[in-house]
Amino acid sequence: MIIGEQKPLQEICDLIESYHGKKILVVGCDSCMTVALAGGKEEVKDMVAELKQHSRSHGNEWRVKGLTLKRQCERKYEETIAKDVANCDVILSLGCSIGAQMMSELYPLSNIVPGINTSNMGAPEKHGVYKE
Repeated sequence: MIIGEQKPLQEICDLIESYHGKKILVVGCDSCMTVALAGGKEEVKDMVAELKQHSRSHGNEWRVKGLTLKRQCERKYEETIAKDVANCDVILSLGCSIGAQMMSELYPLSNIVPGINTSNMGAPEKHGVYKE
């Protein structure tokens, strides 16, 4: 499995702001990043709330939506969100670097922001602990 952790919130916000978009789509991964506690359903929900709060406090007027794919690294799952992608300005990928790259290849005209720092491959030993 691939291990990763979320980038700091300010770094993510800076990357999103660089595109000057208002409609933000947060896309998580229900596979490795869920197990790594970095980009699953709960983390997407938390990130949506944090981005909305950041937007309110900075006057960005962001409209933020979140969803989670079964596996962000597989084209057949990424294709299911084509309408969501078409209706956003910036996509924040909470998948590993492979998921963000696949999304960039499938949606080359979209602004993809990687929200995960992928660190290594490992096997889970217990909740939140991995052996490389």
